[in-house]
Amino acid sequence: KGYQAAVGQPVIQPRRPNSRLDKVRHMFQKVM
Repeated sequence: KGYQAAVGQPVIQPRRPNSRLDKVRHMFQKVM
């Protein structure tokens, strides 16, 4: 759950749409 919150913070910010963050989030989802 801690990881989800940390990933949710940057994801909520639409100012910096980093593709790397997307990849990391996708990997986390797969792991879960």
